[in-house]
Amino acid sequence: MNQKRRTANVSATTETQCLELRFDAIRDALRIKMLMNMASHFASKIERDTLLIQQLG
Repeated sequence: MNQKRRTANVSATTETQCLELRFDAIRDALRIKMLMNMASHFASKIERDTLLIQQLG
């Protein structure tokens, strides 16, 4: 799967309800895991982008 941004216009065909989960309400272990996953994702992205810039430059 490529890393291109994806957007979509979505229309509900039935009654919907939006739910919200406050980040500070998530238990610590899960919040830490989420932050670690995001950090890993961004580190990988920076590494890929750095390699691309080096190849282009």
